[in-house]
Amino acid sequence: MNCRDFFIPLCFLESLMYTISMKFSKLLSSIKNMQSVDDSVVSGLYALSTRSFVINLLLATLVSIALYPVLHAKILIWFGILSCVVIFRLYNTYRFNTNPNQSTMESWYRTFWISAIITAIIYSSLGFLLIHDLEPYYQLFIITILLGLSSGSAFALSLDTRLSILYMGILLVPLIMTIIFISDLPLKDILAMALFVYLVAQMTIIYKIYKQKIQIDTLSSKHQLMHNVFKDAPIGIFTFDDNYTILDCNIKLTEVLQNEVKNIIGTNLMTLPDSRPIKMFISALEEGSGSYLGAYNSIHGEKLWVDVKSFSYQTAGTKTGIGMIEDKTKEHHATEALEYMAEHDMLTGLLNRRGFTTYIEKHVTNAHHQEYYSILFYLDLNQFKGINDSLGHAVGDNVLLAVSKRLGDILDSTCVISRLGGDEFIVIVPYISKEKDATNLKAEKYAKLIQSIFLDEFVIKQMHLYLQASIGIVLVEPKYHDTDELLRYADLTMYQAKNTSNQIAY
Repeated sequence: MNCRDFFIPLCFLESLMYTISMKFSKLLSSIKNMQSVDDSVVSGLYALSTRSFVINLLLATLVSIALYPVLHAKILIWFGILSCVVIFRLYNTYRFNTNPNQSTMESWYRTFWISAIITAIIYSSLGFLLIHDLEPYYQLFIITILLGLSSGSAFALSLDTRLSILYMGILLVPLIMTIIFISDLPLKDILAMALFVYLVAQMTIIYKIYKQKIQIDTLSSKHQLMHNVFKDAPIGIFTFDDNYTILDCNIKLTEVLQNEVKNIIGTNLMTLPDSRPIKMFISALEEGSGSYLGAYNSIHGEKLWVDVKSFSYQTAGTKTGIGMIEDKTKEHHATEALEYMAEHDMLTGLLNRRGFTTYIEKHVTNAHHQEYYSILFYLDLNQFKGINDSLGHAVGDNVLLAVSKRLGDILDSTCVISRLGGDEFIVIVPYISKEKDATNLKAEKYAKLIQSIFLDEFVIKQMHLYLQASIGIVLVEPKYHDTDELLRYADLTMYQAKNTSNQIAY
């Protein structure tokens, strides 16, 4: 056999040892970064330790009996020291289980750690102090005992990964070093390498179990967090299957829908009393998401305003939907109230200038405006300024209210009445006719009708007041879109009416 026959196996062995050493170094670095234990870990360590202490005593007795014929006093001293430590650990465990509040958790944990390390060192002494005085079969017996202990520690100390790995290292590393440098066992290098590989493999498994536990705990925490969010969310949340049947819901949904959980779960969304959001749920399952913002009638007939969002996700190969519904009724009413205030006169309740502008802009874009004439009446109360200045604003306000009421009483519901400000009013009679002549006839009729409200006196606070109005009339031609010019022309026409005998101008 030449040198080449030895060189290839040696290179392979060197490469293998280098790879294992690198992994071992990386593992030790990861162990340093492990997070500290909590109270539940300390309690768990003490709960698992009682049985392991009894096994330790039995195992120590077995080892002492087996090795006494060759080690004599040495093994008795070893047994005595180990027994004292194990008995102390049993007593300490009894104290913890009886009254854990007599010391802090940090103190209990520190005591457990120190006593466990001392136990490992005592057992390890079999491998680095006593083993070299023994015959090979006794040495193999000790190796077997220490391997069994290292395997058992992986379970007994599994709640504390750092302690478990350290305990195993104390048991096996001195043994491996003793086998390499002192032992006369046959194939000792191969045995040492096998023990080292076993040690690294066990440590790696323990560390991976630890990482998996961390991941499971993290997932569990996230699951609990999501459950709490689902349960206590300020909006209604529910899940539904691919048949649109509600699977689960939170309490808030029962408040929004004004129904009980037992009645909601199992309900098919396709059978909702109000079908308006149904398309949104279909869109969620078919396209991934959907939303609906609008009116919804509850099972009791109450008119709500809801904001509903829904999306789908895959779970176990099945498409499932999540719906979120928020009751926006109060906000909607508040918004409507603000919009109403912004576009209506606070005194009369009629459209104000802004409201009129909004209306007329919609009017000229309406399809009917492409074919039909409309009529605009611009009114100005002629004697109002004198009444307001001489009798006060309170009387003036009552006059404006009375004029508004009379206009509302004589005009039909299709007419739109606005107060632009002060004593100026606008009346729109929309979509009268396709013919200009017919529209002119209607304009004369409505003008006389409007003038008729001023024939009778206005009784305000027992005062009899007489008013007249100058009325400018504008025919709004089909397809005419310049609203600013329309209003300007109506204003000019109204001022022309002030100089006519009948107070009307076209």
